[in-house]
Amino acid sequence: MLLSVDHISRSDHLTDEPLLSDISISIAGGERIALRGKSGSGKSLLLRAIALLDPLDEGSVTWNGETIFGSAVPAYRRQVVYLPQQAVVAEETVDEAIRRPFLYLSRQQHVYDHAQTLGHLQQLGRGETFLKKRTGDLSGGEKQITALLRALAVNPSVLLLDEATSALDAETARAAEQLLQAWQQEKADIRAAVWVSHDRAQSERVAQRTIHIEAGHIREDRP
Repeated sequence: MLLSVDHISRSDHLTDEPLLSDISISIAGGERIALRGKSGSGKSLLLRAIALLDPLDEGSVTWNGETIFGSAVPAYRRQVVYLPQQAVVAEETVDEAIRRPFLYLSRQQHVYDHAQTLGHLQQLGRGETFLKKRTGDLSGGEKQITALLRALAVNPSVLLLDEATSALDAETARAAEQLLQAWQQEKADIRAAVWVSHDRAQSERVAQRTIHIEAGHIREDRP
């Protein structure tokens, strides 16, 4: 199993209200999972918990058979990448934003593949001039494209997509779906994706499994 979360729970520390309750999920290489639920049901909280971006009150996260905690968390986050709906792009240009992770000490041994990014851009219907755009001039959809390109550039194993294509037009959103499917199929045994989308048709296109969340509890549809 590539990744599993085991009996994780989280509460609001001010009100003690349960946010996630005893959730266990296993994710295998090659899987595409849709996470569905109403607004406020805990979808984003669960993705952030899987990425270990927020503290857990109970439970654990296991990666390739090893429980992740302490000093192992940064390396885990390099493999399991969370893409929020509101993409944060703070650099001067798109090119700088995509290259930013490679300036960090943890990635200085990795080489940025510019040709790969150009190929991804082409699949998304954009040319190389897109890289020169000032980030302050980007639309919401263009910020999502930039965040997606940056995530793929760092060669993760799991993508946690939190409405990550919601600001794209229909044609570009479909192109992004196809790009992500091709990315996964390149190394299907070690790559997986979890999609949150309010677009039921998109969820049905991209996912093999569907997990429903309501008030911090989950249930799963199996074929």
